[in-house]
Amino acid sequence: MKVETIVRTKTNIIDDEVQFSKKGKFAAVHITSKVNGKVSHKNRFFTTIEAIEKSQRGKNPTIATFNNIPLECRYNLYDVPAFDCVVERFKEGSTFYLELSKSLIDMCDVNCIKLLLSSDFKKSLVLRYDSSNHLFYKIGSNIPMSMPYHISYIGGVTNGNFDLSVAKRILEKHPWVSNVNHIDIPYYNAEKDCDEAIEFAATLPQRKLNQIVTLLRDDLKIEYWSSRLKDVFSNFFLYDDCPDVLGLGKALKPKGQREYD
Repeated sequence: MKVETIVRTKTNIIDDEVQFSKKGKFAAVHITSKVNGKVSHKNRFFTTIEAIEKSQRGKNPTIATFNNIPLECRYNLYDVPAFDCVVERFKEGSTFYLELSKSLIDMCDVNCIKLLLSSDFKKSLVLRYDSSNHLFYKIGSNIPMSMPYHISYIGGVTNGNFDLSVAKRILEKHPWVSNVNHIDIPYYNAEKDCDEAIEFAATLPQRKLNQIVTLLRDDLKIEYWSSRLKDVFSNFFLYDDCPDVLGLGKALKPKGQREYD
């Protein structure tokens, strides 16, 4: 196995370089842009041979081949232990998301080629992080890995739609739920008869998440389905043909007494 290099000089001060190596069905790619000989941008990722072939125009790959590989086919994380740590931190709440995005920038700066060519390379350790929705994907999978979601009052379980005492009992007994707390909604978002909520963390088993993704994306054809995954833990079942994942329907207020009736 060898490392191949493609160099393209745009002008006499700007040039691009792509290094890549293949191993089985996978490849590692390093794209580097330089200005006056100094690195201005780096993009390192794992991908599949299939993704390269679909992007290639002509007999041999060019720099455009690798630049045109879709983002969903670029996997730039190689560290499952770090991922497990991230999973635990997600339970702390949504304020962690910005911190997560910043820390992942460093985690993504790995020597993919060196890792791919090493004798102990494992594809199961290769992940892709979708920063727009804070989702992780295993290489070759179009369904995200199950992650904890922190559910607060926005789009959550509020006294506008639910009997909170009943909802709290349901959530505290549910095996997929943790960190259940009864909170007051901040005054700037509170409304009459909607000023309290149940805050909690929830994690779906992977098999259940697979079913939900298939329903939202393939059956209901919701355009931005990945942005709606969090909603299935609270009141999504009120507005769409979505199952009551946590059994909160038993805590719903009668019709005519809900916030949006």
